[in-house]
Amino acid sequence: MKYDDVLQEIGFGKYQIRVVVLMLLSCIPNGLYAMLSVFILDIPEHFCHVGIHDDNKTSTKIINVSFNNYIPWEENDAGEMIPSKCKRYLWNETEDAQNRTTIGCDRGWNYLTKFNETTAVMEWNLVCGNSWIKPVIISGYMVGTLIGGTIGGALSDRYGRKVIFLAGLALQSLFIVLLGFSNNFITMTILYAVAGFGGPINYTGAFVISAEIVDRSKRALIGNLANGAFAVGYMMLPLFAYFIVDWRWLCFTIGGLGIVFVPYCWLIPESPRWLIVNGKPEAHSLLLKIAKINGKQTSNLDLTKINAKDDEVNVDETFKPTLLDLVRHRSVRNRTFVLAFIWLTVALTYYCISLGTSNLGGNKFINCFVAAGVEIPSFFLVYFSMEKFGRRSTLAFFLVITGISCISAPLLLRVDKNLMTACAMLGKLCISGVFSVVYVFAIELYPTQIRNLGLGVCFTFGRIGTISAPYVVFAGENSRREIPYITMGCFTILSAVISLLLPETNNVKLPENMDDVIKQDRNRIKMCR
Repeated sequence: MKYDDVLQEIGFGKYQIRVVVLMLLSCIPNGLYAMLSVFILDIPEHFCHVGIHDDNKTSTKIINVSFNNYIPWEENDAGEMIPSKCKRYLWNETEDAQNRTTIGCDRGWNYLTKFNETTAVMEWNLVCGNSWIKPVIISGYMVGTLIGGTIGGALSDRYGRKVIFLAGLALQSLFIVLLGFSNNFITMTILYAVAGFGGPINYTGAFVISAEIVDRSKRALIGNLANGAFAVGYMMLPLFAYFIVDWRWLCFTIGGLGIVFVPYCWLIPESPRWLIVNGKPEAHSLLLKIAKINGKQTSNLDLTKINAKDDEVNVDETFKPTLLDLVRHRSVRNRTFVLAFIWLTVALTYYCISLGTSNLGGNKFINCFVAAGVEIPSFFLVYFSMEKFGRRSTLAFFLVITGISCISAPLLLRVDKNLMTACAMLGKLCISGVFSVVYVFAIELYPTQIRNLGLGVCFTFGRIGTISAPYVVFAGENSRREIPYITMGCFTILSAVISLLLPETNNVKLPENMDDVIKQDRNRIKMCR
């Protein structure tokens, strides 16, 4: 008897709903932690401290006119004259006012804060010559997620879904709390990287446990709900940051939320599928418990003879996939190259826009909240678009709109900052939806023999994009504001073009082996002729 047959018999009821809800709740902190750097590493407006104030913190309400004697004025990207961020005059009363000598901020900086907030950037002066440190810290988190996402699945397969899920949840919560005790950027980078390591372990663990306890018809829905839970956490972040203005206490607070998940040690079951595959005797009692709570009878089922393997496809178990199988056949090679570039682009664009919300102008809390909020409708738009127009058309369309929005955003800056923000948010809405498309598309494009391997490679290239994102944002903060947007625009439009090289997979049987992939491409070429 197949495991999926048993799931049909025991039904979808109270037990699964309870577990799925608990799992989705555990995904919410991921949105908080992944975007935490938007606030704790925010760079406020700043200029050189010139010794005429008692401290290095200044109200934004007024810049003393006497600063003309100490701070040179420069034109920003919007054509406005602002005090220089990294230079001051070496004032000498005998020196010609028109030819005054400028030097670096040897006495530190004054920071213009609107809400009396503090950040690690302000505390350690990670600006001007030290501004390169900020993207290093954020990249540390992204490297942690890359490692966690790469080995998390193997650990889960070996030691169990539940224990690894709980370990990931504890790791990220604990190390976000410890992040608040950082006394230098090196310590912060290490702690944030470990928190990043736990993130995908927890997130994917929650999805896997949920997906393996329900029948296949509800797995796609659970995936979208997990993405929605991440967006909810992302939307909560600016609310926490608005009321908790000290960056250390912000870390303590949102990291401390992990304590509410301690009861999960008793509330969350091990995956029945994993128990069966690994020959654990408690699988039988767990399935009986689920059936009882759901009000189902299992007297006609022989639960001792369950085969946990899916019966969707026939898989050649003697085939041992390697990375070479992703490039050995031209059809598979083309799919791999195209998908890898698209995943890199999508991850790069998503995190560039997300991490750059505080640089859009206006209220950074509202910008972050809107950037998170637009993700929720994007899931619905993409879902219905994929069903009606197919995967390839949906992917290309949303990538093109993202590209146009990104390229247009800096051009609108000189017209109105709100127009730039609106354009960036449109790009965020589209690229968030694309994330859902590429997961489904990759699963349907790769044959069963190398599906997990292909997804792993796509995930790796996506993480390369996330690691690169802080440096692209850094280029915009320290050079020209339009650099990230032009970069994202070019990448997304190019991705949209090459996505047309992929075959449509909507309502198409999943390929089982390499021969099926080759046949698909041959049939597509014949139809084009």
